[in-house]
Amino acid sequence: MSLERREFETALGDIWLWGETEAFSGSKPLVFAILGAFNVEQRWPDHIPQRLANVSVVTAQLPGNHCPLPSSHSVEAYAEAFSAVLATMGRPAIVLGASIGGLAAFAMHGPNLRGIVALDPPLHTAGLWPLVGPFRQMLIDSNHEPRLTEFLWNVFGVGADRLEERDYSGLLEGLSVPTVVIVGEEPLQPVRELTMLPGLVEERDRLAYRRHPLVQLWRVGGVGHNIVNGGFSHVLDAIRWLMIHTGQARG
Repeated sequence: MSLERREFETALGDIWLWGETEAFSGSKPLVFAILGAFNVEQRWPDHIPQRLANVSVVTAQLPGNHCPLPSSHSVEAYAEAFSAVLATMGRPAIVLGASIGGLAAFAMHGPNLRGIVALDPPLHTAGLWPLVGPFRQMLIDSNHEPRLTEFLWNVFGVGADRLEERDYSGLLEGLSVPTVVIVGEEPLQPVRELTMLPGLVEERDRLAYRRHPLVQLWRVGGVGHNIVNGGFSHVLDAIRWLMIHTGQARG
């Protein structure tokens, strides 16, 4: 599959999107995918059109991950930058966000935002403390590279010698479009690597999702934080449901 990269200038810095040429200029309903933190340079959203023929997909990495560094790191800043890009594209879209990408999706806004699918997005970072060891090892390996240090502290509240919970539950207050949150059911446990993670959404976060009138909470057994590893069909089902629910489905 041949993909095109397009660059969009925002107040946060350049945002890169990848997709087929038709995804940027065609008329099919759009899926705007935002990958999670430390995602390898894979493009699993590019497989969505093979299963959902009536949609186009563009994919973004979090700023600074396989793309230009931003002027600052925060979920809210990412959301503003992605919202500006979505507005520039001018097409109605469903935003598909994985993990921190899902949190950014919650804070996005604009008249062409139609719905959100968020994959295992943790509203509180205290439940992520099993990841502190791997995060701190990353700091050591990078010789405490300033941008990585800023990212881990600002977004996760993890420093070389300090911890501070980040509470993203307030992002739900501004939610204004139908949203499907998909969580993995593999229980949280200590981890040594970031490649295979259990589910990272705490029960208090699940309760907040269940209580929100615009959110449907889908729980998927047998998968962890990386929902697409074993739960890709549920991601497709969520996109289909939102396409129908928002009147974008085509024959």
